[in-house]
Amino acid sequence: DIVIPIGQQVPLPPLDSSYSPIGWQTYAPDIAAVSGGMVTGNAVGNTLLVYSDSELRSVSANVIVYDLGMEPGGLQLYVGDYGQLTPVFSANYRAAGGDLSGSWASSNACIYVDANGAVAAQSAGSATVTFTHTASGLTASTTVSATHRGFAPTMGGPGYIEMETGYGDPIVVPFSFTGDPAPTLTLSADVPCYLSGDAVVIPQGVTGTHAITVAATNVHGTAYYTFTLDIHG
Repeated sequence: DIVIPIGQQVPLPPLDSSYSPIGWQTYAPDIAAVSGGMVTGNAVGNTLLVYSDSELRSVSANVIVYDLGMEPGGLQLYVGDYGQLTPVFSANYRAAGGDLSGSWASSNACIYVDANGAVAAQSAGSATVTFTHTASGLTASTTVSATHRGFAPTMGGPGYIEMETGYGDPIVVPFSFTGDPAPTLTLSADVPCYLSGDAVVIPQGVTGTHAITVAATNVHGTAYYTFTLDIHG
């Protein structure tokens, strides 16, 4: 058998000098064609390469033209999860017992791939994972993406707090927030205050108008809650 990767060429079978190269042809030139002493694989399939001349000499060989793909065509994982990629050779090549070995590579360290096509999502991002066939150099690639589980934070609460000066107890402004994984809260204000659970606490003695912002951040993003504190006489 003459085995040809699609789009590539191999030399005609060697014969002694009494045979002319122009005596070669294939039964299906759309699958494999003869030109310039080479056989070119044009499309996946099988055909017969034959030699004949005026002396009624005849030689023949089976021609197998094959291609390479990848399954699945794309893969979406969560960080920490695993998946499996598989090179897919044309059925005619597998039936002929072709060598299926090759090497794997990932374009980004966020996706790790081992020698058997198993992938691991090590961090958020995406990578092109490529299998290279040892025997032919044919390649097949797919995109593997990784995201974090959960969802981005959201926040809410009152937008305006008005107080008279001389209030006795600290002012407690509750707010709500969600997010998975649980977000980290940070406070930004031009007045002394602090976070206590899901509330902002403003101690006694504060006067004037102030903007206070709480940020909730996780791996998916950041949400903000801002309110105005107006303490006047």
